Amino acid sequence: MRLRFWFVLVATTSLAAPAFAQTDNRPTGTWKGTVERNGAQSPMVLRLTQKDGLWKGRADVNGSASPLTKVQIDGKRVRFTVRGQGTFDGTYSKDSLEGSISGSKKGRAPGSFSLTRQEESDEEVESKIDGVVESLGP
Repeated sequence: MRLRFWFVLVATTSLAAPAFAQTDNRPTGTWKGTVERNGAQSPMVLRLTQKDGLWKGRADVNGSASPLTKVQIDGKRVRFTVRGQGTFDGTYSKDSLEGSISGSKKGRAPGSFSLTRQEESDEEVESKIDGVVESLGP
């Protein structure tokens, strides 16, 4: 009887473990949503990755791709700059990333952004980030 109890306990735990497994709750991956400035919305895709402790990324805002600079991740806070767009400062949860955008030197007004996590493999994310960095040069 005791052996049967332990077998059932182990089997149940093994089956339930994936349901309770902690997901990777870092901001790595692909995020899609919108940027809003002066009441107008533009589509945005953000890709973030971390390698050897360094963060890098790419933002596609209204069809224009740019590498991220000054990427900082501190707890749930995400901060980065996109040339021509301004500095994005937000917070993320498992599936959402939201915050504000400062005005840019090119005269873009301050605004806000709201993104949701999307499925994309790590390889795809890194390839797309590297592609925009390489196309713009050092």
